[in-house]
Amino acid sequence: MLKKLPAIIILSILFIRADAYLGTEMLLDWYIKKGADSLIEKEKKGELSREYGFVWAEINLARKMQKTSRDIIISGTDSLLSDRNSTKGYASSNSPNVDKNTPSLAAIRELLRIQRVSNFITITDRNDNTLAEIKTTHTRLKLKDFNPVLINSILAAEDQNFRNRNTGYEYKSFVRATFRAAIKSIKEFKIVKPKGTSTIHQQVAKFLLSRFDERGMVYAERSLDRKVKEMKLAQALKMTYRDDDILEVYLNHCVDAGHGMTGFYDISMGLFNKKPSQLDICQSLYLARLVKWNRNIPAKITAQIKIDMPRIAPLMGWNQEKQDSIVAALPKLKFLKPNRIASEHSPLIDLANEYWLKVCRSNGMSDQEIKEMDFTSPTTMIRKKGSLKIQLSIDIELQKFLETQVKKRGFGRDTTIVTDVRIGSFGEDLFLKQIPKDTLRHIQKLKTDTTFTEPGSNYFTALKAGDTLVSNIRYKRKGEYRYRRSVYLYKRDETKVAGQYFSYAIMNSATGELLAYYSRDGIGSRLGSLLRNRTPNGSCLAKPLIYALNYDWNNIRPEDRETDSIEVPPPAAWQRKFLISGDKPIGMTYLNTTAPGGYPVSNYGKKFSGEDYIFNHLTESNNIISVEMIYRL
Repeated sequence: MLKKLPAIIILSILFIRADAYLGTEMLLDWYIKKGADSLIEKEKKGELSREYGFVWAEINLARKMQKTSRDIIISGTDSLLSDRNSTKGYASSNSPNVDKNTPSLAAIRELLRIQRVSNFITITDRNDNTLAEIKTTHTRLKLKDFNPVLINSILAAEDQNFRNRNTGYEYKSFVRATFRAAIKSIKEFKIVKPKGTSTIHQQVAKFLLSRFDERGMVYAERSLDRKVKEMKLAQALKMTYRDDDILEVYLNHCVDAGHGMTGFYDISMGLFNKKPSQLDICQSLYLARLVKWNRNIPAKITAQIKIDMPRIAPLMGWNQEKQDSIVAALPKLKFLKPNRIASEHSPLIDLANEYWLKVCRSNGMSDQEIKEMDFTSPTTMIRKKGSLKIQLSIDIELQKFLETQVKKRGFGRDTTIVTDVRIGSFGEDLFLKQIPKDTLRHIQKLKTDTTFTEPGSNYFTALKAGDTLVSNIRYKRKGEYRYRRSVYLYKRDETKVAGQYFSYAIMNSATGELLAYYSRDGIGSRLGSLLRNRTPNGSCLAKPLIYALNYDWNNIRPEDRETDSIEVPPPAAWQRKFLISGDKPIGMTYLNTTAPGGYPVSNYGKKFSGEDYIFNHLTESNNIISVEMIYRL
């Protein structure tokens, strides 16, 4: 009897543990289902928030974006939300009955609306000629349009029981991950959180619960309360929508690969230039395991596929020979660099973006909303979901002419050169009987790592073995045998050299329309060359041309006289009034202009020349009369 006691005790403990395990599972199922029922009941009453979280913020911003583009700018015809009355029957967000901390389940229905396969931000000239075309990311597909290998690989790796569970969470996985974390915590003497417990339903729920932080970045709170909320929401989604609906949202919205690529269609096109239905087995497996990192990291993803192969292969029906051939082919995968912008006129993209942001601002968008409307950034909402057409006043023929002429001037672009970069200096007094050379130059390649610090300075420069150190040495006589030795140290290194700033524009003086614009700026420069680095051309070139054109077109004659010191009333195109500083006139303000309040002009020294021959005004470089000549043209 005593010999059997340990076995009985062991069996009793196992029975108690099994009983506790099953009891806990039943209790958790009851608690989560009760919470899910409550969410579904609130949803029926319209008491879940249509403003909470990142997803609803995107849906609402997309609706506002489309209204703005529809009202102000020629826009695409497709809509993210085809049902404009989709909020009908829902309580206001200010209603006391609305649960402001839980997102409405209707977000899934909105996310399932499919836009056309190709979405573009198109920029055209005044005659509708295309100037630039930006492929916006986040094209969504129906579930049937995805590669079966991709879908099955994801289910095998992420959620094997996806279609066979009655719950939106996996109790066994949760317990298993908890035990693993507990054992690891004991071994490493630190708290380790459970990992790998989320089903696809939970990942979609987590996506709905994600929010913006104070920096405008999307995050999901890490807390037990949020995890429980996620499980209730996952169960509510399981009870409200078909499994295929949840899987479709997951494939289209919950996976990211950087560079603005969200959803498997965009990732597939971005990395392989193939639709998901066209991927081969290796490419499908690769994308299926990319979800672990949400970035394209070939070494880690390939290694993970090899680890997961024994689990995936039986579900796919692959024998050992097939598995070996797949593993051998993985290192041969080739990836593309995502390129979503097609244009030969990058300054015009920057120009159109600034115009679009101005339109958004005038329509009352907040700073955070405007940030998401910047289509020069690959991670903004408009780059993910935008379908927009912006028509500029640019004339493509004038634009090409301007670009050709400016390029002939040979402006230098930004470049990187290898040069001697000064890192510091030091000096010392020496007593020498022999007069040293005035300048010495030593070049040496360092054999060991070292640092250099100037005397009296707290800053240091780290130098590594292999760096080239250049020393310039100067000697200056201070007395009969006393010399001051000055050493200037340089590290041979790469340094960026900024190109020349330039910005040219051709405008219609009668209407103020911009007909051509070219600058050194690229996408995202925010018109820096035009707005922050203003270097106007000298009048020595502009004024002779203005006068010559007026003579050629018979606007003025050689004997004509003009004065710069009297006001000109309407209907003259060059109507003007005095520009006053204090109580003294210092120039003229031309009124027939698009500039608010008129265009102020003064001569050099704020002086007037009075009445004189127009030719004499030319030789005196009279600014007031020069502007009048522009109006005469």
